[in-house]
Parts: sequence; C-alpha cells; structure tokens
Amino acid sequence: MKDASIRSMRILHVVFLAAIVGYLYVAERIFVHTKPVPIVIPEAFALVSAAVIIIALVFRRRLLAPAIEALRHDGKDATALAQWRSANTLSMILAMSVSLDGLALPLWVVAVKSFGRFSSCR
Repeated sequence: MKDASIRSMRILHVVFLAAIVGYLYVAERIFVHTKPVPIVIPEAFALVSAAVIIIALVFRRRLLAPAIEALRHDGKDATALAQWRSANTLSMILAMSVSLDGLALPLWVVAVKSFGRFSSCR
C-alpha cells in the first residue's frame, strides 16, 4: 500500500511539474511584450506569491513532518499515510497557485490593454 502511494505521489509530482512548465511556456510564447505596467502591479503579484509560499511552508512543516515520523515508526499506519498524501498534495496545489500568479500577470496586462481599447470606443 505504501509503495502504491509513493508511486501515485510521484506521478502527481510529474503532472504538477509538467503543468508548471506548460504555464511557463504559454507565458513566454503566447504573450507578446507589452508596454511596461506600473511597478505596483508586479509587486502585488510578488507579495501574493510570497504569502502563498510562506503558507505552503507552514502547512508542509505542520502536516508533513508528523506524518513522516509516524510512517517511520509504523509503515502501515493508514492515518499517517493519508496525512502524508494530503500534505504533499496541498504543497503541490499551493506551488501551482504561485505559478498561476506568474501566468496571471501577463494575462492581466493584456486584459487591461484590451479594456482600454474597448472603453475608448464609447
């Protein structure tokens, strides 16, 4: 049971990493370079991303460390295995949200430019 959980978690790691690399590709290839945005916008995205990273580290430390210790003592502990799985999944989801912040910044710039065009047509 433990080997199957480790295997499924490794598959999840690869899938999440591939998604992050895909977001990077989309952000670099699809979006053309636009005019500079006010510095407060990238700073706000950076602040949100830093907050998510801190939250992820706190959750990971609180949830993952006890689960690993419990699994070291008893590898068949189903509760510890479920806690280990959920801590890893939560960490990957929060990492994905940071990468989505990086993708949202160019989308936001494009959306603001498009909105400016439409609002000037009135």
